[in-house]
Amino acid sequence: MNNLWIAFAVSLVVLVGSFVLFEKDIMAPSVVFSAVFSISIAAALYNYDVWNVSYEWNSLSLILLAIVQFALVNYVVYQFFKRRSVRYSKESVSIQFTLAPVVSTLFALGAIIGIVLYVKNVLAIAGNGAESTQIGYLINRYHQIVLGEVKVSQSMPFLVNQLVKLIQACAYVASFSIVVRFVTSQRRWWALMDVVTVLCFVVFALFSSSRMLLMELLAASVTYAYLIYQHNSKWQIKATWRIIVGILGVFVLFLVAFYYATFAIGRNTGNTMLYYIAYYAGGSIPLFQLFVTTPLTHPGVFGYETFFNLNQFLVKMKVLSIENYSRHLEFRGLEPGVYFGNVYTGLRRYLSDFGMIGMMILELIFSLFFTVFYYSIRYDHSKRFSALKILLYGYCVSALFLHSVDDTLFSSILSVNGLSKLFLIAVVYGLFSSEWLKTKMHKMRMILLKR
Repeated sequence: MNNLWIAFAVSLVVLVGSFVLFEKDIMAPSVVFSAVFSISIAAALYNYDVWNVSYEWNSLSLILLAIVQFALVNYVVYQFFKRRSVRYSKESVSIQFTLAPVVSTLFALGAIIGIVLYVKNVLAIAGNGAESTQIGYLINRYHQIVLGEVKVSQSMPFLVNQLVKLIQACAYVASFSIVVRFVTSQRRWWALMDVVTVLCFVVFALFSSSRMLLMELLAASVTYAYLIYQHNSKWQIKATWRIIVGILGVFVLFLVAFYYATFAIGRNTGNTMLYYIAYYAGGSIPLFQLFVTTPLTHPGVFGYETFFNLNQFLVKMKVLSIENYSRHLEFRGLEPGVYFGNVYTGLRRYLSDFGMIGMMILELIFSLFFTVFYYSIRYDHSKRFSALKILLYGYCVSALFLHSVDDTLFSSILSVNGLSKLFLIAVVYGLFSSEWLKTKMHKMRMILLKR
């Protein structure tokens, strides 16, 4: 247990050091990165006696190395942008983007139609040969069908799948619009239709048994609120205990909802809420230890685990010829009947595919991606594309929040499917943020009001 406590202490030192070094910026990438690993290690400490794992430095040193490396990269990038901004700084402009009421209504109606079709097909597919008609049971069965554990003849129609992607893109833009309205106090009640769009996305996440999608949207929304608030105040606001406690409180409430959502999607944990949350937040730490101790051998395919979506795309294009496999990693048990899981931190995929040196190179790319992206927003005083940058950064930031659990940057976001979603979000934003369209919508609304 001493090793785990030492690792926890080191992660906290990096966390506090990053917070102080980067001007008390609570959303600085290094602060978030070290915070999520500190939380995961703390959760592993909470269940130390239950899981009964011997934590060795062969795994903990890799985790700490990644945390320290990220902080160093963050410092270099931070200094680069800070010095450059002094030379090329320009007058900043506040972000005021919100969706017009007519657009928000169209988003909401489209989302409702899409989600009704999706739910109808989920229930029809899961109900094929089902032993029960309970909603929770059917949701869980559909999840098993998607994973390939249950075989049925039906599948989700192509059109419905595309509608779901559009709902996701609209949900992020609607969430961004909601945040801007509340941060800038712009006719907040007009956000009602945007809320409907977001709720449709929540329904999709529950019926697809993908609660992590909700975590991703929450991380994006909190990031939107912080960055817009800081942007419009010209980054003069320092993180206070009120801000820190407020952000932590939002995530705590979400974790409580995450636990109770388990029953809504047809799963029964049989555990207390604290254990269940620690199970999800900290299970990756002991499982990473098990992997380092007893690694697996995969087929000689480049990035077999790390670049799963890319490999699947190459298979579809008939460029690569390999057997079909799942993105989900193997399940392992710490003790028979005590704990099973298949998340090993984001480091596992890199280490499995490319060894220790390759893992550090990919972690370097990972840290550069988020630090360069973040500081290009913070120190971009021209503000021409600031709103779009924040919108896209919020979509990607879930990979930073979830890295202590699993990797989603290389295996999901920076893939053909992930990049297509980013493109779709940018297109939706671009279409409905143009001054030409806003002017046309305003004229249309005035004509309707006169009638």
